[in-house]
Amino acid sequence: MWDEQLVAMVSRQVAGGPSAYSVPQAAQLAQLLANQAFQNAKDPNIRSPWAVESAQVSAGNWFSRMFPRGGKMDDIAVAVGLVQQVL
Repeated sequence: MWDEQLVAMVSRQVAGGPSAYSVPQAAQLAQLLANQAFQNAKDPNIRSPWAVESAQVSAGNWFSRMFPRGGKMDDIAVAVGLVQQVL
């Protein structure tokens, strides 16, 4: 996923502010991000960071290098951290 996609998804989920966030919500956010990354990876028409990088190092045909598409389903990892101040 592109950075902008991640920021948009996280921003929507934490709209209530960090004080309203909990461990179950962090786990839910991780699952949401992983699911979206998997859906993107399955889409053969999506322009993903992986496809762009692959096109730059690939010896494929000119069309696939000019218009990289697709994802990589076996390369999805999500880590969501929840930092809380302890008084």
